[in-house]
Amino acid sequence: MQDPEQKRFSLWAGFKQSLMPLFAWWPEFRKSKIGIAGLIIVFVIVSLILLAPVIATHAVDEKDIRTGWTGGKYWTAGWTTQGSATITDEGGPYGDILIDEITEYHVRLQSDSTFIKRPLDLSNTILANAILQFQAKADSFEDGDEVRCLISPNGVDGNWTTALTWQKGDDDDVYQLYEIDLSTYSNWRSRNFWIQFESRMSSADASFYLDDVGVLLGAPGYDKLSPNDDFEPYAQRYQPPSWRHLLGTNSQSEDVWSRLLYAGQNSLMIGFVAAFLITSIGASVGMMAGYFGGVIEELVMRLADILLIMPRLPLLIVLSAYLRPGPWTVIMLLTITGWAGIARSTRAQTLSVKQHSYVEAARSVGASNIRIIIQHVLPNVAGIVIAAFVMEVVVAILVESGLSFLGLGSLSHPTLGVMLHFAQTDAAFTWNAWWWIVPPGLTIALIGLGFAYIGNTLNDRFVLRLGSRRKG
Repeated sequence: MQDPEQKRFSLWAGFKQSLMPLFAWWPEFRKSKIGIAGLIIVFVIVSLILLAPVIATHAVDEKDIRTGWTGGKYWTAGWTTQGSATITDEGGPYGDILIDEITEYHVRLQSDSTFIKRPLDLSNTILANAILQFQAKADSFEDGDEVRCLISPNGVDGNWTTALTWQKGDDDDVYQLYEIDLSTYSNWRSRNFWIQFESRMSSADASFYLDDVGVLLGAPGYDKLSPNDDFEPYAQRYQPPSWRHLLGTNSQSEDVWSRLLYAGQNSLMIGFVAAFLITSIGASVGMMAGYFGGVIEELVMRLADILLIMPRLPLLIVLSAYLRPGPWTVIMLLTITGWAGIARSTRAQTLSVKQHSYVEAARSVGASNIRIIIQHVLPNVAGIVIAAFVMEVVVAILVESGLSFLGLGSLSHPTLGVMLHFAQTDAAFTWNAWWWIVPPGLTIALIGLGFAYIGNTLNDRFVLRLGSRRKG
């Protein structure tokens, strides 16, 4: 009787022996120039993508927004209004003006529940503090009247903080210069930062005026910068390739080279995880159906027939439109719709293998079904599974890229398809920004080409080799 140590060694030796056919592909594979070319393509691209934290020149969401003497103030969007607020860009200074005659906005708020608000994109890389600077005056306020300046990192209801409040007696009829240091508020460096002025007035004669509203930036060597300094960040949008930006920049001043590497990581993750789940489920279900037969086989094959009849891409488009977008949603949909073909192939191979004499011999000496499947069936279907895995990586990346390009993927998780989607929606063709379109498209094509070369070579060499070995 074997002791536990000998038994463990015997099981490990048997497991290693069962895995040996999985690596029998290399002697045949290396004879194919196409296969080696595909292996080199995949190795180079995957290595570059995995080394993104080292070779990327910019962080994931870093924008190249520089500072310079360009004139004007730092705004990125327009006001939205409610109630009787009126906005003009006309006129000169009002009252006791305290800063230069730069009237970008003149706003008048009246009556109750009147407000104006504005989104700001302050998510830049400048090492400076943002200062909201404006002139304001209250006119004919009564007791209980007030105007408040509110700040929010995302504009969500219930997430506004009061920055400044005006009430009766506060600088009535006189313009004063106000400055609010936005950097004292949490998450001020946000792409969704919001500023809102809100009025509560009981008298029809009461008004509140805002002028020269702008966001200024503190900078090294300056306490603050006034409009007179004309110091403003300017975005590096649609910059062509250069030493600073190897593949140029996009509409958001983001480095395309860095975005390509990080987006490639997400695309490869989706491709490999989806391919692993598809081949694992398909191979397991196919082997069980082929080995045990009966009701299990009938149920599995009828379900596989239904999935194979249905067109995969239109089905994925319909399901993606109704489900919450995200990488795991795409992986789940690819897995559900992709396992059937592998299941049929492995079932057919299993039906052939289980008729061989060595399987009958193993069964006659009392080997369990699981042991027979692992030691005899699995090595003989390994070639089909490996070749199918490689091809499914290609399919998963291409399908995810297509869904993302159509806007049905997770746009908050950058992939190669998401890059192409934003290149289309942000009019990269109009700007002749070929460097934003060609690299992700070419990367998808090269990944597909490399894996297709490998998969076809494995199928032609490895699977046929196993088949001829069994016949011999």
